[in-house]
Amino acid sequence: MTKTIVLGEQRELAVMKPIEFFTLITVADSDEVDYEPVRSKPYEWNYIELVSKNYSPNIDLLFAYNDPNDRGSGLLIIGRWNDGFVVK
Repeated sequence: MTKTIVLGEQRELAVMKPIEFFTLITVADSDEVDYEPVRSKPYEWNYIELVSKNYSPNIDLLFAYNDPNDRGSGLLIIGRWNDGFVVK
């Protein structure tokens, strides 16, 4: 099961609308940022963090990764946190 995290907040899980992934943000080098469709689903990740709620109107910035000791292999994603839970 994927653990979802809101940085600096503890809350009870309210099941209404699941997390959605839209766009992957990649950085090839310090000067080049690319955007591409996300090919993975939220349930494929062990951890998803809400980095910024309403990063852009009605869009959130998320960070997904599998190993908390290797966060450098995670993905920065534009999507919707919604109610902060994951379904398969």
